[in-house]
Amino acid sequence: MRKYSPVIALAAILVFAACSKDDNPTAPTGEAPQYQVQTITLPQQLEQSSNPHAQTLVSYMRWANIFASSMTSFIVPPDGYTPERREGALWEYNWKQDALDILLRIQEEQDKFSWVAQFNGKDTEYDYYNWIAFRATQSKDAKSGSFTAYLPNTTIVLGQYTWSIDDAGALHFKVTTSALQQGGTFIGVVNPDKSGSLEIYKTINGQDILIEKYQWNADGSGQWWVYENGEVKDSGSWS
Repeated sequence: MRKYSPVIALAAILVFAACSKDDNPTAPTGEAPQYQVQTITLPQQLEQSSNPHAQTLVSYMRWANIFASSMTSFIVPPDGYTPERREGALWEYNWKQDALDILLRIQEEQDKFSWVAQFNGKDTEYDYYNWIAFRATQSKDAKSGSFTAYLPNTTIVLGQYTWSIDDAGALHFKVTTSALQQGGTFIGVVNPDKSGSLEIYKTINGQDILIEKYQWNADGSGQWWVYENGEVKDSGSWS
């Protein structure tokens, strides 16, 4: 089976998105919404820690941020492209990327916006016909959202990022990579003071199994646990 790099595979899918263009569009009124994904901020002392477990935690969080940042960079159409609306509160962008016809639809709903990208045509590896490359949603108050990318010419999820901000200002996030390294999930919380927690799950025989857990404080100190067969195998802390 072909292996995908988490960053390169996601970018390769998102750079290209297309679908056939509808006839007789009408010009939209108002600007299309911008996706505002929330990224993760850690204490500086934690990012500079020499402890190997703290460094592993930082690498996980950086990967989650790269995933999140990759999403927003590819939801935006190229400069100079004017949106078109088919009907109602729908923005539609259509452009070409070499031999691909790219279509991005942004829909306003009652309490959220949604983004859907499809493409037709071909790149250096695949021929596409109305394939949905990614979907995204965001609440109108910008306090929650999700993004899903798919493997080429399938409905199999390559990666998914969901997030929400609670009333106390804490960021709750979940990153799922169903098609990478046999699948896995990060589930975390980052508080306004930059303290937080993170759990790492591995998908084994269709089940998500907890394999690592981290908790850290606003001063950068923290604790870690490693699990095996549902039991704590090892644990420790850093300061």
